[in-house]
Amino acid sequence: MIGRTLLAFACLAPLAIAQTPVSGKLIPVGGPTICQQGETHLLECVPGLYLKSSSIDLTRWENQIVSITGNEIGVTCRVWDVTSIQAANVTLEWSGNPVLGGSIQFDLCLPNVGGSYQLFAAKDYGFSPQPPMGTYLLGSPTLLVASGNAMPCDSFARTIPNNPAFQGQRVYLQALGTHMMAEYSNAVCFTIQ
Repeated sequence: MIGRTLLAFACLAPLAIAQTPVSGKLIPVGGPTICQQGETHLLECVPGLYLKSSSIDLTRWENQIVSITGNEIGVTCRVWDVTSIQAANVTLEWSGNPVLGGSIQFDLCLPNVGGSYQLFAAKDYGFSPQPPMGTYLLGSPTLLVASGNAMPCDSFARTIPNNPAFQGQRVYLQALGTHMMAEYSNAVCFTIQ
């Protein structure tokens, strides 16, 4: 009996992971990929996750920050068949010039209600579903870059240290927003010039 129960949980685990929402800016795939499973889109700053949908027109959501769920259907790559899509509850955007000593402007929104947030940075990406908060997209270690309140949005700037060791480094950032419950934002990324 215990063996059957463990087998049932093992079979359900991939489905549970794929059904944990992941947020990101939806962008079209720029041509054929090695996956060759009909993938049409991906999420910006989420390397290695390709998307298609048998039931939803993803093109109407292009260049928007969305929250998606789907079923993993990849054979040689991580490909999701998207089963639901909606505007993300917590959004993060950046602008500026990512150079040593340069300033980066961040815009973080928790629409409708507002709430508190923490913004984290890492030099690598990750993919760790954490129900019900969504998917954590940063590798470790992480660094707390900012925290505050967004009512419903907050804009703030951070200066990139003028340290040559940072030049050429890829940086990934993601926020954890708390309104009625904690929820992860989309990830943003840039390379320091």
